Amino acid sequence: MREIVTALQAEVDRLPTGARLPSEHELMARFGASRSTVRRAIEQLEARFLVRRVHGSGTYVHRRIDYLVSAGLAPSLHATIERTGATARTILLDARTEPAPETVAERLNVDVATPCTRLLRAGYIDDEPATCVEEWLPPGILDYAEVSLRAIESLAEILRASERDPVRSWSRVSTEFPSRTPARSSSASCRVC
Repeated sequence: MREIVTALQAEVDRLPTGARLPSEHELMARFGASRSTVRRAIEQLEARFLVRRVHGSGTYVHRRIDYLVSAGLAPSLHATIERTGATARTILLDARTEPAPETVAERLNVDVATPCTRLLRAGYIDDEPATCVEEWLPPGILDYAEVSLRAIESLAEILRASERDPVRSWSRVSTEFPSRTPARSSSASCRVC
């Protein structure tokens, strides 16, 4: 199995993201291996984020993208993803003004129950679900957030265009994978203020 993993990894390294790998049957014939051995080899590549399997379609070359979250880095999912050569998309699921809960108010340095803008967005990398983000903005930062984010998907780009320097004041990230259809709920995979 190690030989199969090594050979497939070398092949994956040469192929572009999204390229389809040979089927399990083709790999069985090529390596003279059983289906279970080929599946375990592919599972190892999948665990290393080198391939992704799509049920009923096949196995595709995949690239892991590390999104660093730090107070010293500008918070821009789009810029980070695009630097890797991938395509980022975000879809606004909900935008509303609501009273800031205690933890959010503390992080944004506003009084509890101050009306703040709460955004819920789904993020995709190369059209694959990647994240669900709940973001809170203090009053006066972005008027008409719903209209702006439907026209320009990058919140950082919108803020820079309005001569604001986006700064991340707080993040909580989970390693849970978002569902293929993000739900409209307050339990997001990632909360950014």
